[in-house]
Amino acid sequence: MKKGEKTKEKIKQVSLGLIHKNGYKNTSINNVLDSSGVKKGTFYFHYESKEKLVVEVLNEGLLQYDDKIKSKIEHEAASDQLIDMIEAIAEYHLRDETLNGCIFGNMGREIGQDGSKVSMLVENVFEKWEARFERLLIKAVDNKELELKESAMVLARVILALIQGGLVLSKISGNIDSFKDCKGFIISLIEERKI
Repeated sequence: MKKGEKTKEKIKQVSLGLIHKNGYKNTSINNVLDSSGVKKGTFYFHYESKEKLVVEVLNEGLLQYDDKIKSKIEHEAASDQLIDMIEAIAEYHLRDETLNGCIFGNMGREIGQDGSKVSMLVENVFEKWEARFERLLIKAVDNKELELKESAMVLARVILALIQGGLVLSKISGNIDSFKDCKGFIISLIEERKI
């Protein structure tokens, strides 16, 4: 990796950590510069604005997150793949016992739908996650693995809401039990619907 690439990577990693911990609005370019040791001119050589940096950081973070989830899917049955995903998501967020919440959920709550590239990216992430859960649920129903009491779309939204809600509650309380409880409830919802 060349020096410029290393510097850009350092800016991204520092930014990801700061944004995850402090939020989008509370992370300034000066915070990134101070934490990374990068000069202002060097920063602007790589990124013309904070928004461009954040979009790149979030896109890269999403790829890493998705790769982690995909690497943990071990089963053939769609219903079991769904449980694998839930377990992988929990493992990802519980890896160091410090919960800063989901960076995408945090960002969505902080900036809402303000029309920016960042808010559109976050909205797109949640739409993709919901659709992924819904596709697996539909596949599990079609394969006669699950019998749903609600539509696949509704259960997909409930799963996503429980994940995000558990992360928020754990972030607020500083206790991982809320997230663990929500994870356990999601798995019990799926298990109850198995045929």
